[in-house]
Amino acid sequence: MKNRIKQFFESRESAGEELSQKLWKYRNGRTVVIGIPRGGVPLAAVVAKNLNLPLDVAVVKKIGHPSNPELAIGAVSSEGLILDPEAAKIPEDILMERIKTVKEQVKRQNELYRGQIKEQKLDGVRVIVIDDGMATGNTMRATLNLLRKKNPASIILAVPVASRESVRKTRFIADEFICLMEPDLFFSVGQFFRDFRAVSDKEVSRLIADANKGRNSGFGYF
Repeated sequence: MKNRIKQFFESRESAGEELSQKLWKYRNGRTVVIGIPRGGVPLAAVVAKNLNLPLDVAVVKKIGHPSNPELAIGAVSSEGLILDPEAAKIPEDILMERIKTVKEQVKRQNELYRGQIKEQKLDGVRVIVIDDGMATGNTMRATLNLLRKKNPASIILAVPVASRESVRKTRFIADEFICLMEPDLFFSVGQFFRDFRAVSDKEVSRLIADANKGRNSGFGYF
C-alpha cells in the first residue's frame, strides 16, 4: 500500500508547526527567523516561538518597468537594491525616480511592521527565511541575494510548498533548503491551504511585537 501523499495544510500556523520540526536543530542558537510579509509572517512567528528565536521581516519590493509595471527590472530592500540588465536600457533620470519611489515604500512598510523594534543585526548570524510558499521564486531569489549583503553566517530557506520552477531558481542560493511539498501541479500557493485568509499589516506588526517581547532589541541571538 502506498503512503498517502500530503495534499494541503490546515493553515499557515499548522504549516509553521511542521517547519518547526524540520528546523528544531537550530533551537536557542545564534539564529534569526525572517518572515516574508505578509503571508510568511504567521509561519515565521510559530517557528520563532517554538525555537525560542527572535523574529524579523524582510520587506522586498520589485522595481517595475516604466512602460510595464508588472515586469520587474530589479528589487529594493533595506539591505540595498538589485538591478536587472534590462534596467540599463531605461533613461537614468526615470530609473532613479522609480528606485527612489520604491525605496520610500520599503522604508514606510518597515516602519509600519517594526514600530519601535530595531532591525535585527544579521552579520555573522544564521538566518532562517520563511514564506508561506513560492510560485515563481522571483521575489524570493531577490530577497536571498539582498540578505547576503548583510553578511549572515548562513541562510536557510524554509517553505511549506513550492513550484518546481521556484525550487530551481532558489535552492542553490540558500545554504540549506527545506520544502515540505513540491507538487507536480501548481497553480497558486493558496490551493495548498484549507485556511488561506488574507494577512493584514496590523497582524504582521502584532506578531513581530509579540515575538520580541522581553528580548534585547537590535541583536540577533539571546
